[in-house]
Amino acid sequence: MRPIHVRRALLLLDALFKALTARGHVVHMKSWGTPPSPSLTVTVAGQGDLHIRVEEKLADAPHIPTADEREKHEKWGWRLKKYDQIPNGHLIFKVEGANWQYRGPKSWSDTKRRHMEDLLGNVIATIEAVADFNHRENVEMQARLRVAEEQERRKLRGERLGQWRRWLATDLEEMAANWETARRVSDFLDAFEKSLPEGPTPPAAEWLAAARKFAVRVDPLSAPASVAKDLEPSDETLAVFAAEQQRRNAPIAQDGRAGGHPA
Repeated sequence: MRPIHVRRALLLLDALFKALTARGHVVHMKSWGTPPSPSLTVTVAGQGDLHIRVEEKLADAPHIPTADEREKHEKWGWRLKKYDQIPNGHLIFKVEGANWQYRGPKSWSDTKRRHMEDLLGNVIATIEAVADFNHRENVEMQARLRVAEEQERRKLRGERLGQWRRWLATDLEEMAANWETARRVSDFLDAFEKSLPEGPTPPAAEWLAAARKFAVRVDPLSAPASVAKDLEPSDETLAVFAAEQQRRNAPIAQDGRAGGHPA
């Protein structure tokens, strides 16, 4: 942008910023885009950020070939440009950051019949309209996301709860089998101890003590508080359970690690 138009653009921006500030909005520099670069940003009260870009309009002007271009054209048949684009002194104001569904105007420029000085009110009204549209779309999108997340949560809960209850059945059968094993082992050890006329002596005494510890360890009724399981565990508990089941069911690598591959 040429210096003479820079001053005019700054005066227009100054008037725009003062009007926006008076309406409760905040104007500042903020990084935006990819890669991020400083941008004139309007934070519309309670409704998010928009960005303002000011450019000088370009117009076609006949291209004057250079000596090098003429030589290449004559020797090699290179095609000469017909036009160059040069600034024509008309300013363009753009509002960026609108939701893709917004269909209203987002840019204004000088024309033969009107100048940007007469359009600042339109710019302000559009900034507020776009911010309001963005805000409403964001609220609706968040609502849709919450519905989708709830649907996914219910689906996962149903799947994990079925897995949990199948495990409960298996766990119950294992506890019953372990209880039966503990009873049989204890009965056998009692009978063994009675069969010793003078009582157990080393090394039989040591073996008998270890065997009784084994029976206690195997017997689920040794820790009755851990026997009954929750029929309706929390989502968090089910998630941890599902992850543990997945880890246990993962292929065993050659180095013995679940789910891994040889290094």
